[in-house]
Amino acid sequence: MSLRDLMASDLADVILSPDDFGEVIAYTVSGGSPKSINALVSRRPSRVGTNGQQLFPENIVEVLISDDATAGIATVTTGADLMSFKLNLADAAVTEFSVTKILEQVPGRWKLEGEA
Repeated sequence: MSLRDLMASDLADVILSPDDFGEVIAYTVSGGSPKSINALVSRRPSRVGTNGQQLFPENIVEVLISDDATAGIATVTTGADLMSFKLNLADAAVTEFSVTKILEQVPGRWKLEGEA
């Protein structure tokens, strides 16, 4: 087994596992139906962004998912794909996030930025 295979296995079995560090989110590819996948969500406190003279709230998260077509998402489309999960772990309702950026793509995983 190669190092790449071991890292992909650790990602799926430990890091993204809801029994360890991950959680289940709903991921919707552009034009598709929601799919439940395991993810590691890094939540940031809400902050205020600026666009010239206007201020607006930003809810930005980083999400780590598998690039496996069965366990994760094989192809990501920024600006069109959606992710749904709790903005804050204590929230009762889920929040929908648009995939705004691909922060990293390496064999076995995607690191995505999402904005509510």
